[in-house]
Amino acid sequence: MKLPAPLAKVELVLPKELHIPRSLVVTGGILFLSFLSVSLGVPRLLDGSRQGNAIASQIAKATGQRVMIEGGVEVSVLPRPHIALSGFKLVSVDGSTTLLTAPRVDLNVTLASLLMGTYNVEEVKLVQPVLTLTAQQSAATPDLAALQVSRITIQDGTLDLALSGQPERISALNGTLNLPSGTTFLRAHMKADWRGAPLQMVVDLSPATNGSTPLGYLNLEVGAAEASLNMIGQIDLLKANRGINADVDIQAGQAASLWALFSSLGVMPVVPADTALRQKLNFGAHVEGDIASYSMSNITLQLGNWKANGLARYVTGQEGGLSVAFKTDAIDLAQWPSLAAVAQQGQFSIPAHVLGAFDLQIAGIAMGKLRAAPVLLKGDVNNGTIKLNELTAMLPGDARLQFVGSIASAADAPAQ
Repeated sequence: MKLPAPLAKVELVLPKELHIPRSLVVTGGILFLSFLSVSLGVPRLLDGSRQGNAIASQIAKATGQRVMIEGGVEVSVLPRPHIALSGFKLVSVDGSTTLLTAPRVDLNVTLASLLMGTYNVEEVKLVQPVLTLTAQQSAATPDLAALQVSRITIQDGTLDLALSGQPERISALNGTLNLPSGTTFLRAHMKADWRGAPLQMVVDLSPATNGSTPLGYLNLEVGAAEASLNMIGQIDLLKANRGINADVDIQAGQAASLWALFSSLGVMPVVPADTALRQKLNFGAHVEGDIASYSMSNITLQLGNWKANGLARYVTGQEGGLSVAFKTDAIDLAQWPSLAAVAQQGQFSIPAHVLGAFDLQIAGIAMGKLRAAPVLLKGDVNNGTIKLNELTAMLPGDARLQFVGSIASAADAPAQ
């Protein structure tokens, strides 16, 4: 019997050394480390409690107030790094005043800052926020640079102003606020309702580029009486002293509407019911100075047909005050019942902290049948008292009236 032929012999020869490209090894190592870091880091990155505590701490530091997050915190990285805070509250340090509430606050942050836990907030969106400003809290300015916020969006917000004795509420507030960057100082577009009338505000302050003149523009529309402020010149909001050198033009359909807005901000007292304030207002001046003091020259003021021109200077601090020098048209006190009441009753009130000086040349003053033209007034205001260095008035029949002395703002303190 014949045996079958043996199977063919197969021999596997291996190289003495296996050569794997170094680049492939490096790439594989990087992928492995990346996978490992993502596997371990993503749960930590998306930990809402951890991220919520960290961002609350940073907001508290930037605002100087307490932060409360009563709802949940959601963190996502797609399609972009994002933190959503529910039940957000910003309260005063002592807990007595709630400054801001919002059912939801959305924060768009950079991925690098999210990983590091020091948040670079590119955009903040406040959904149905209620912001309260009081006289005690208005001086505190949030350090938004600490959060590096460049854009704030407000959706259906409410602004409660309690800066003066007359509280105001601005509702249905929607708009955007772009904060200082390399291309703009401040840019805002807001729409709202105020006192039952639509309110719209557009602000655009841009720095100089390529030697051009910076432009500042503010347009304010309040119901049927719109007001606008245009500024052309240099205003450096990025520096501590906020230097300014600009020409300013202000117009208002009714002076009372603009006064009412400043009153709600606590800058001016309650609007008097003077008929003269229902007229159109035009104001122009050249403004120069900084945050410590500024002066206005080439002032032109027109209220209806009444005109005045002059200059003014304001200095901040305890030793500062307002100094004005004006030459005006004749004044009919029938259109200014609040001034007529002061003249007739001899009673007025000036806060003791108000300091100032005045030099007024009035073409004439009419009060009922009494006429005086012209009238010169020079003096200063200090500690609630008006000191008249000169009061000269020409009365009918070429009679001349002169008065030098002090007038106290208390009803029981007669003139001296």
